[in-house]
Amino acid sequence: MTTSREPSATALAVDLGERHIVAGIVDAAGDAIVADRIVTPRREVMRALGALVERVIAAAPVEQRPTVGAVTAPGPVDAAPGEFRPLGLRRWWHEPVRRVVTSASGLDIALESIGRGFALAAHDAAFADRAASAPTNADESGADDQTPSAGAAVPGGVLGLYLGDQVDGGVVVAGGLVNGVNRQAGRVGHLCVDPDGLQCVCGAVGCLESYASIRGVEAQTDRSITVTPPAFAERAGTMVGRACAGLLATFDQHQVVIGGPLVRILGEPFLAGLRSEFERRCRLPHLTQARVRIATLSVLAPAGAVAHRMLAQTVDAA
Repeated sequence: MTTSREPSATALAVDLGERHIVAGIVDAAGDAIVADRIVTPRREVMRALGALVERVIAAAPVEQRPTVGAVTAPGPVDAAPGEFRPLGLRRWWHEPVRRVVTSASGLDIALESIGRGFALAAHDAAFADRAASAPTNADESGADDQTPSAGAAVPGGVLGLYLGDQVDGGVVVAGGLVNGVNRQAGRVGHLCVDPDGLQCVCGAVGCLESYASIRGVEAQTDRSITVTPPAFAERAGTMVGRACAGLLATFDQHQVVIGGPLVRILGEPFLAGLRSEFERRCRLPHLTQARVRIATLSVLAPAGAVAHRMLAQTVDAA
């Protein structure tokens, strides 16, 4: 377990993944004050989750105890009962995630898919970068000092794409997630990138998730993602590049921010395929400056970004 003692507004952040569960107390920048992780058990996941959260809460310095929290996991989210219902992982359906984490922590808990949380975290990191590079003297900038905060807007918004066990994503405009009718907007894993392609867990064919998720690549190669042949890594990148070009053309943006473990694991062959296809597809005049940016964020940053939105709303309402 890691600890730090820099004071700040804090929140509980939990990443509930197929391979690991990570929980921590994070500050407004998404940095962990206390954090711990376990391998996700095959059975009794909720008991393990509750015990981990209890340990992290108990380890937090008294002056840095959180007041809100969030959990990110493979989506979609069924918000009313407080559950995640990921395709291809039906044993997690009807698991009372919100109730378990609330009971273990005593906090109000938000649930969000990992990709939508990643988009929020990528937005907040971009805003912090802009603030850090901007003039801080009012005489130079013509404005007061600018301090990054949850919900502050990056001009034009952010398209975020998360490549993990699933392909997920989100769209952030004016500092907040675009929700859609079912609060699933931006979850692009089932965007068709090859109409004659691979069968997907959703029942359709050619979905991005079949090519560019850890689960999808492992199904193709019948081996661990860590030993993926370069040709499969390059094809995953090609499909992501194809999807990114289409997303930018559709949403009239200049960049997509990509992250997640698949990017790091597949490395250069993946990136080569992505760059080549993206450049080939971006032919519209308004996309001449379009680009894909790779973001390296902490594992708790997505849940931290979601939780700090709750914290900011609580402060505003006070």
